[in-house]
Amino acid sequence: MPNVFISGSRSLARLPEEFCRSLSRICEQGFNVLVGDSERGVDALALDYLRTWDGGAPYPRVTVFSVRTRPRVKVEDAWGLETVSGEPSATGRALQTAKDRAMGERADWGLAYFNPIEINRFGNLQVSSGTLRNAVQLLLAGHPVKLFYTYEESARAADLSTIEDLEAVVERYQAERLGEEERAAVLAGATARDRAAGKDAAQVKFEKIAAKLQALIRDEQKRRTVQATLDLG
Repeated sequence: MPNVFISGSRSLARLPEEFCRSLSRICEQGFNVLVGDSERGVDALALDYLRTWDGGAPYPRVTVFSVRTRPRVKVEDAWGLETVSGEPSATGRALQTAKDRAMGERADWGLAYFNPIEINRFGNLQVSSGTLRNAVQLLLAGHPVKLFYTYEESARAADLSTIEDLEAVVERYQAERLGEEERAAVLAGATARDRAAGKDAAQVKFEKIAAKLQALIRDEQKRRTVQATLDLG
């Protein structure tokens, strides 16, 4: 059966109904689910849903990936657990990226939720780069992604087959109408250069997301080129 890599932003507080319907269809078709062990956001919410999807019985075809011997979430008896070690020197974020990459390499397609931007603990704007990276990896490998994303404070969905499809989703953020709270947060986290240039909040947000996406595409293309060279050598 196909392997579905479920991923998404840690900042998400609840799954939209349409995302849950996609999870339900995955279960009904008996697909294998690959998901990380974050105790926050999409990982945790998806696992909670999968625990009770059929009247309280956990969906059995689930493998939880972790960088720890003891994962951060409860792993049901019916589920598998896979520990990812990454490079010997890898720590922190690099290990989490290695874990996501391992799931992406195993996956046939992806289901993801992208909550695009937030203010980090240093007061700076931060793009949810992990979700974008996962989508880029899958799309460049020729695997489709069903991407849910927050736009104008509601959930939208797009079926992606190519990198160009993902770029088109990001382009939509140029025309986004931000709520007052988000506008104030984005401008508060903007750089002095952006404020001096008189950019509005939607433009600042879009440019941050677009720049991150292009950097991730370049990194993934470079990684794939290096790997192809190693495989030939």
